[in-house]
Amino acid sequence: MNISDRLRELVLHSLSDFKLIKDNLWRNFPWQQSEVNFLNFCLSHGHLTRQDFQMAVRNRIIRYAEDMHKQTSKYREWVHADHVTSPHALAYGIQEHHFSDLKLRMIHFDHGDTANTFMRGRVTTLVEDIMLQLMADIPVTERTNEPAIMYCAHD
Repeated sequence: MNISDRLRELVLHSLSDFKLIKDNLWRNFPWQQSEVNFLNFCLSHGHLTRQDFQMAVRNRIIRYAEDMHKQTSKYREWVHADHVTSPHALAYGIQEHHFSDLKLRMIHFDHGDTANTFMRGRVTTLVEDIMLQLMADIPVTERTNEPAIMYCAHD
């Protein structure tokens, strides 16, 4: 394993651990500026491809979507899809066809929503928006009329 491979693994491991937190607006990814610089260095010098970066962020959102699914299926009578910690992550999981038909039927929608109508109006550019946050360490503006509710945090 050469140094480029090690740098790639280091960044991918770090990206697999970032937290997605509920909020009413997009926020900066609270990395130190040196971490933002390191990520950009790895991207610009070919140690990390944009595709690897995109897949790492996508996989983290999908894992978070699984957590959101558990919230609505475990507490089915009390927690509707639009009241989980991150409806946007749940909608992303649905949009990406991550959930089986059985799992989709377990999600409790209200307001007359179905899986298809629930996805409409939610952030469909979640991966790209979070990637921009991670690379630029600046807020990403909202692209829908509904407030975004997710931002990134690092332990």
